[in-house]
Amino acid sequence: RRFTMLSSDPYVVYVNVDNNTRRSSRFGQQLVSNRMGVLMASLAVTMLLALALSGSDEGSGLAIKSAKLSQAKAVPAMSLHKMEQVYAKKEIMNKVIAKATKGLSAKDLKIAKHLIARAQSQSLPSLAGMKTTKLQDADCTHKDAYDMILEKFTGLETTLTHDKNMRVTENHTAWEEKHESYTAWIDSESTYREAQKRKSTADTAVKYAQDELDKYSTAVEAGAASYQDTIAPMAAEKADLVSQQIMIGQIVELISGMAQPTATKATKAASLAQIKAKVTKLTSDKKMPATMHAQALKIKHMTTALAEVSAATIADAMEILDDMSEEITTRVTAIDAATATADANLAADKADKLKWEVDVVELSNTADAEGSTANTADLKRQSLAGIYTVKNNAFQDQVAHYHQDVSQFTTEIEGVGSIVKVIQTLVDSC
Repeated sequence: RRFTMLSSDPYVVYVNVDNNTRRSSRFGQQLVSNRMGVLMASLAVTMLLALALSGSDEGSGLAIKSAKLSQAKAVPAMSLHKMEQVYAKKEIMNKVIAKATKGLSAKDLKIAKHLIARAQSQSLPSLAGMKTTKLQDADCTHKDAYDMILEKFTGLETTLTHDKNMRVTENHTAWEEKHESYTAWIDSESTYREAQKRKSTADTAVKYAQDELDKYSTAVEAGAASYQDTIAPMAAEKADLVSQQIMIGQIVELISGMAQPTATKATKAASLAQIKAKVTKLTSDKKMPATMHAQALKIKHMTTALAEVSAATIADAMEILDDMSEEITTRVTAIDAATATADANLAADKADKLKWEVDVVELSNTADAEGSTANTADLKRQSLAGIYTVKNNAFQDQVAHYHQDVSQFTTEIEGVGSIVKVIQTLVDSC
């Protein structure tokens, strides 16, 4: 926009006005629906200069038409960028005031311009020195116009204040949402890491249990094979030994019967026949240990001598049979001990195998549950990370212009407020 100062020398001021001075945001979009709120609030300060530049000849406190170039040069120099900012704000204020005065009659608009000029002269002492005509005191014949103008600017001040508060609330809400989403995300990350640790621990426990199960499964298989190869044959051997021991006992009884004084010749002959038959059976048993087989052969050779039933012969036979019985007892005892040990070891291995089978199942279920928990925690943390990213971007997007927005609102509110005070003073004086 170009303004030309009406003086002896031409003086051009270039003003860069951003039509999107206050950026759009979620709450800002809501403010757009309030045309007076956003449009007026986005225009707030620069009418001060515009009115000074375009004021009527009747005299505005900021009438710049009569300002001389020499007076302008007396103002301390400022950078071009700073000048653009100053005049841009004034242009925005022009638009704010234009909105507030829209709809006024030409007469009321003229009155409003004078009132605004008075407010500007009070709030901008640097420009007040450029006044050429002093405004008259309140003209109470224009009280209705004063009231109408006051209502418009009071409403504008209220709207701007509300919109500023909304902007502050927007920033605070965005910060809170960002902070809360960050905390929730970090907490979910911690929960996920803990779930991962529990899953790892559960997996380690399952592996250990599986290793133990494999070990005892192998032990049971080896024990069963060994039992089949060693203990099972011993059981058959024991059965044969027990049968041999019973037969030896029977031979001992027959010999003892023959030695009895009451034994007749016929009884002795019958007993001797049974002894020969049993001894023959013993000596023909291939499973009999070699030492016992040798002893059995001795008894077999003594059967003829037994017919005489001499004390010496009977004593020799009894000694041989007693040695055979003792050897059988020793062997049976060893077989029983080996069998008991093998049974105990195999039973223990089977019990441990069963225990680890149960543990593998239970620990695997626990590991599966921990895995499910970890997966759920992972999905949740990813979701919360996404929410945080959105909230953080939203906060950063609006906070970049927050201070500029609040500063602009403050300037607009102060500018409109100074106008309200002047008008209120005139109204009160009537």
